Amino acid sequence: MNKKIGHSRQEPQLPATVADNEAALLSDLRNLIQLARQRIATAAYSTQTLLSWHLGQRMLKENLHGARAAYGKQILVTVSRELTAEYGRGFSYAELARMVQFVQLFPEESIVVTPLQQLSCTYFHTLLRARLQQAIAHARESAVRQLLNEGGKP
Repeated sequence: MNKKIGHSRQEPQLPATVADNEAALLSDLRNLIQLARQRIATAAYSTQTLLSWHLGQRMLKENLHGARAAYGKQILVTVSRELTAEYGRGFSYAELARMVQFVQLFPEESIVVTPLQQLSCTYFHTLLRARLQQAIAHARESAVRQLLNEGGKP
């Protein structure tokens, strides 16, 4: 057997149709992978958003607002500390308060479930921020009106 030393072996050239078929196959596989990843992300976001709604609903049942506001705030601080220690990020006091606001804005689970099929949890966070900004603007307007009615006296 005679071997030539120093010569690299070249890959055989594939006919154009085989190369085209491989490119098409690779493209199809990439598309399937991307589609699956998008579905997984959508399912994860939907599940997380629904969990947030259920947690907010449960906390709201504890009457964490109104006459028991101070008690409710302390409960959220304690619950936040425990959940963060056990499950990690995502259960800060601010996040838990947002979950309660979420239920207040969307009191029926069916209102949340239907849009979840088309929208991400970012959409709901945006709505909550917009609602909060509206409340702040309303409070400012009320304060200005009150000052004007009292003749500018604090």
